[in-house]
Amino acid sequence: MLPLALLEWDAGNAEEARDLFKQTIETGQWGIVLAASWNLAVIEVGAGDLEEARRLLQQAAEADGPSKQRADVLMYWADVERDAGNHERARELYEQVLHVK
Repeated sequence: MLPLALLEWDAGNAEEARDLFKQTIETGQWGIVLAASWNLAVIEVGAGDLEEARRLLQQAAEADGPSKQRADVLMYWADVERDAGNHERARELYEQVLHVK
């Protein structure tokens, strides 16, 4: 479902993409939950819903998946916080990247 969600997002169908990402998250699959949560968070950041984006980024950071991808999620999240003016939280997240294994 992840590829379908990405196609819908690329086609400008945000609501359909959201629904497909949510369905994908519900599968609980290794690596897929991480990717789908992150992609859905990107949509929410773009829509201005930072609280939902933060929840999804936390979910992505805690999901099972490749360490590199988890580090990328944390970097993205730190950038979001930095851009929102939350410099202390951004610093914490950047530091977490250093400890991803």
